[in-house]
This record gives sequence, C-alpha cells and structure tokens, in this order.
Amino acid sequence: AKWCSLFVGISEDGDGEWCMMEMDERSGRKS
Repeated sequence: AKWCSLFVGISEDGDGEWCMMEMDERSGRKS
C-alpha cells in the first residue's frame, strides 16, 4: 500500500494493509 488514510492508517487502495505514516501536512504518505 503506497497511500494511507491520514486518520486511520489504513491504505486507500483497497488492499487493507496497515501502514506506518510519515505525517506531512496533506497526506499520510508511506516513506
């Protein structure tokens, strides 16, 4: 999962993968 929900930390691409987020101002991007 490349993209993650900013609030719940679950990817938005439908694979249901949990991911650690680097919090930037606009999005939870997986580093």
